[in-house]
This record gives sequence, C-alpha cells and structure tokens, in this order.
Amino acid sequence: MKSSKNSAISYCELRTAKGNSIVIHDNRILSEQQGRIYLYNTTKNTLVQYDESIVSSKLFPLDEEQLAQAVKDYKSEWEAARKQYIREHTKPHHISSDVKQANIDELLSDDDSNMDDTDVDYDEDD
Repeated sequence: MKSSKNSAISYCELRTAKGNSIVIHDNRILSEQQGRIYLYNTTKNTLVQYDESIVSSKLFPLDEEQLAQAVKDYKSEWEAARKQYIREHTKPHHISSDVKQANIDELLSDDDSNMDDTDVDYDEDD
C-alpha cells in the first residue's frame, strides 16, 4: 500500500473485479483485528474493514491530478464519515464527562485541514 510522507491520510484507487473505487486510508483509525484495515470507500460512502493482505495488492496511487480531484470530490464526505466513526467507536472510560467530551472534541476537530492535500507524496511501503 502507498502512504504519504506528510499525512496520516492516503488516497488510492482500489481496483477489483467489481470495478474501481477511490479509497481513503487514515492510519490513525485502527482495527481491533490483526491484519485488518479500515478504508473509506467513496463508492459506498462508508468506512469498510478489509483484509490487509488481500487489499494491499489492489491499491494503486493516484497521480497529482487524480489526487487533487479526489480531495476536491471526497474530502468533506470522508471527514463526516471519520467523525461519525469516532463518535460511534469512542469507548467510555472512568473519567469525568468533561474530560471525555474534550478528548472526543479534540479527535473530531483533527481534520488535517491545515495541510495541503494536493502536495501529498507517495512512497512504496511494500
């Protein structure tokens, strides 16, 4: 899989027999199961859990023009899905509700909006 030097977020094309989709991987969203990753599938408009050993060979980097278009087309939907996922998967702990809410609010506000997504470079990880 390709990753970004400057961001935890990677935009790739997922190529399968059923068709191609732009997917977004945020390496800060971890699966509880070993060998599984979450990708935001833009065709399905949701985060989908994939077997990393199967999906990694089907992910291809976007060129600069495709990346700029993908960011333009999918960034807001992706951020909304990410925030929804965080809300649904943030486990309550034995800490005060004010601290919990502050931590959730911090996660939800961490949207990388200060980064220029069109300048993302990709390196081969595999």
